[in-house]
Amino acid sequence: MCIRDSTYDIAAFSEEMLDEFTNQSGYEIEMIRTDDAGGILEQMLQTQQAPQADVAVGLDNTYLQTAIDFCLLQPHDTVAPNLDPAATTPYQGPYALPFDQGDVCLNVDEDGLNETERTMPTDLWELTNEEWNGKPEERSDLLNAFPANAMAATLNHKQLDYSENKNLPPLWHWLYFLPIFKLSEAGYDGHAALGDFLPPVQLPRRMWAGSRIEFASPLKVGNEYKKTSKIKNVTAKSGRSGDLVFVTVSHEVSYGATICINEEHDIVYREKATSSSGPAKLIEAPKVFDFAIDINPDPVLLFRYSALTFNGHRIHYDHPFCTDTEGYDGLVVHGPLLATLLLDGLASHKPNAIVENFEFRAMAPVFDNMKFQVKGIEQEPGEYSLWIEREDGSMAMNAKAKVK
Repeated sequence: MCIRDSTYDIAAFSEEMLDEFTNQSGYEIEMIRTDDAGGILEQMLQTQQAPQADVAVGLDNTYLQTAIDFCLLQPHDTVAPNLDPAATTPYQGPYALPFDQGDVCLNVDEDGLNETERTMPTDLWELTNEEWNGKPEERSDLLNAFPANAMAATLNHKQLDYSENKNLPPLWHWLYFLPIFKLSEAGYDGHAALGDFLPPVQLPRRMWAGSRIEFASPLKVGNEYKKTSKIKNVTAKSGRSGDLVFVTVSHEVSYGATICINEEHDIVYREKATSSSGPAKLIEAPKVFDFAIDINPDPVLLFRYSALTFNGHRIHYDHPFCTDTEGYDGLVVHGPLLATLLLDGLASHKPNAIVENFEFRAMAPVFDNMKFQVKGIEQEPGEYSLWIEREDGSMAMNAKAKVK
């Protein structure tokens, strides 16, 4: 029998150690080596549908929570004796066990720190405190009919009748509660240069990496709702593709005392693509599915969605900027638009289904010059796997939905 171990050189497993483990346990070890801890997480994310490793060794604390959030780990009941209590302080759950610990160096800009009236951090974990993760941001919005009907028209729905008291389809709340900033405040890429809410990450490329959403109560056209947003986590990492910063934002949409939507939104900031970056690893899409819908994107579709969401990001409409500056192969189809198309496809397949939970993760870009398919299959009663399949057969987005 064989155990496949995803790791990197920090673990320093010698051949003698592996041979001794095999002699005592009867299990052989197959090493799957990556460049660093970020490489372990990247490999786990890319192979989530068909895991390559049984064990991950070297997934440090900065990556662990991301792996847990994306359901990449299974609980265990292993007990390790004689652990230094300091090693178990950051995490004591059932998904991981510490085997090593060390010091972390924090480089602090004292002048910048004094301007924010924050206290000097003494350890890494203080950066998760309220003062570092930001204050909640609140927006109220009246859900008028025009954005919903315009979205229905953009998706070629037969009926454009989102009048007062009609339920808003899941994910269409992204058409509302939109942040507004002056044109003079836009950065070179069309985003707000430095927002008051999101941290001022100095990396040029930004993308919507994924979300986890619970739909507790439907939103109704004509009602006014409040959206409360809060930065939950900020993590800086360095991987094979360069520096990365992951920001997780929690959103809560409420109507009076009723919580209607709970959402976690993952944003990734990364360095500009270079010739040495290499192509992204692609994961082959599943071969078995219950339904498939062909989509032929074009600049008009992307422009309409950008307009409906007040999204000025130039990668969706400015072809020279997209290809020459950002290094993409064409205009980039919005991640949230792809997610919306997934649930729209599910609604076409199962019209009376009510979505309770939905989560998705972006895996590879889709461009305006490539056809793609919305696909899905019911894995268990009421539980669907959904994905966007590019024309080369790879997955661009992977998702799960629970319906009733």
